[in-house]
Amino acid sequence: MFIPSGSVAIGIALKIARKVTGRHKVISMWESFHGAGLDSISVGGEYVFKKDMGPLIPGCIKAIPYNGYRNFIKSESKEIVSDFCINYIEYIIKNEGDIGAILLEPVRATDIHVPPKSYFEKLRKVCDENKILLIFDEIPTAIGRSGEFYVHQNFNVEPDILVLGKGLGGGVIPQAAVLTKSKYDLAEDISLGHYTHEKPALGCAAICATIDYIDENKLVFECKKKSEFAKRCLSNLYDKHECIGDFRVQGLLIAFEFVKDRISKEKDNSIAEKILYYCLNKGLSFKIGSGNCLIFHPPLIVEEEELLFAFNLIDEAIKTLK
Repeated sequence: MFIPSGSVAIGIALKIARKVTGRHKVISMWESFHGAGLDSISVGGEYVFKKDMGPLIPGCIKAIPYNGYRNFIKSESKEIVSDFCINYIEYIIKNEGDIGAILLEPVRATDIHVPPKSYFEKLRKVCDENKILLIFDEIPTAIGRSGEFYVHQNFNVEPDILVLGKGLGGGVIPQAAVLTKSKYDLAEDISLGHYTHEKPALGCAAICATIDYIDENKLVFECKKKSEFAKRCLSNLYDKHECIGDFRVQGLLIAFEFVKDRISKEKDNSIAEKILYYCLNKGLSFKIGSGNCLIFHPPLIVEEEELLFAFNLIDEAIKTLK
């Protein structure tokens, strides 16, 4: 189903899950972002979007997201953190009941936390054993950006429902989509459609043109190459600057965290903000996520020279501002 808004697509995915399972509760993650509509705010995990909103949609239950760097159990083992998160989800399922779906971003776009494959293997098993639908929100991360066309292809797992957007329209046409297995096409008796710009011809043309361009120019393969180059650059920055506590790269999804020291891992929001404006003044644009994370999502057509310019400028900013 094609629609212009990722927020609306999330709502449609939840409607499908509730219709298919007959259950009305969904588990999503704290700190997650799924859009700014009422239903997507309800399943989202960022307080800034809920603030002053009053009661939201009932049945939205939050779980602890995977975080291999800063987590409650203070572990640096990806497998131990993964097991902790999955065990907590199983605890919710057992004690809450009536769970119809689990919704998450396989790789969070706001700070690029990348769970191990075992996390997804166990999550898929939990969903299958409890007849729960697994929904992946890949709105900002799919269409080649993770090093595979779909993010979940990096982890050898398949969701029941997949939500796409943003890059789907080639950065030109606002376009989103909900993909699901044909056996879940059971909601013909409820209003999933009736959107003004549902199934737009121009949007569908943009999707086809985007996919053709990615295929013809081998951009997924190029993304993997550029990703390895970015990792080497970031490793050099990490070795040079103690204020970088961690860096994470998945394809051309890039993040590194600024900290006051690497032992305490205390966030340094101030230096992150200063580096942002220093770089903006010199022609480099990126975002700050979670207060202290530099989030860099360069276009798939980026050249190594452009990546080098970006990392050299960040290096210059740190030297100037620290």
